Amino acid sequence: MADNARIICILSIFLGFLTFCSTAQAQDSGGIIPQRDMKPTIQHLGPSKVIPVATRDMFYFDENGKKQELKQDFQFVGCQFKEAYADKKSRHTYYKNKVRLVISELKEEELLERGIYGVRLMAGADEQKWNVMAEYMKKDKELDFAYRVFYRVSKKKVKNLLFLTNRIEVAFSAKPDDALLTKLRADYPVEIVGEIKDSRVMLRMTDKREDSVNLANVMQRAAYIRYAVPEFIEVVGRPVSKEDVDRLPAMPQDPSTMPDPTKPPKRLKNPPRPRKNQMGQPQ
Repeated sequence: MADNARIICILSIFLGFLTFCSTAQAQDSGGIIPQRDMKPTIQHLGPSKVIPVATRDMFYFDENGKKQELKQDFQFVGCQFKEAYADKKSRHTYYKNKVRLVISELKEEELLERGIYGVRLMAGADEQKWNVMAEYMKKDKELDFAYRVFYRVSKKKVKNLLFLTNRIEVAFSAKPDDALLTKLRADYPVEIVGEIKDSRVMLRMTDKREDSVNLANVMQRAAYIRYAVPEFIEVVGRPVSKEDVDRLPAMPQDPSTMPDPTKPPKRLKNPPRPRKNQMGQPQ
């Protein structure tokens, strides 16, 4: 009997030791047991940098309520630094050390006036790479905002870039009072800039993680908002080449205005005069 009691005592001590080790291991791992079959819902950007990728709308509604389709150009990104009008050396150091995909900046006066730098990326950028890079930039302390860039082809077969900003124009369903404006600021991460005219006002986003197209579409559904339109800055580009057509499919529109990649481009009767540094390169 004494031998049996001794064996039971030894087994109890051993089992207690195993329980202690299991508890300590769970605490070290945060109490989370890894599951091999779980599919990742996030993408990684280098060691110890986990970047969640958000879904972004590729359309918006204009002031008449008409849906406008958008096409994103993944070779460009717009960025606004925390330090307004950061000097050239600081910007280029940032591109070199953190983004590492930058070829050049666009020298467009309207962008620079707003402190927005249009950045051309290396060839080969696709939606997945752009999304990961942009999400990283949105969380970087050196930047205020990182913007998507869209494009459209004009009737003269010129590709123009549409740079998003952090502003949204909103028209209210009725003349707004203080209570409605307070509700607006409580419902959405925005602040009012400028005066309210004819129940319309310009808003500025206060959350750098937001995307103005997505936020405008969310605001559009509010009963007290008649329309919400994201602000774009349009940069006039250069004639579309066959390579552009192959790389970036044209926006849905009148087929007669679109270039035919199988035929040489027609010469314009009054071609625009070339501009230096436009779209990041001399024309």
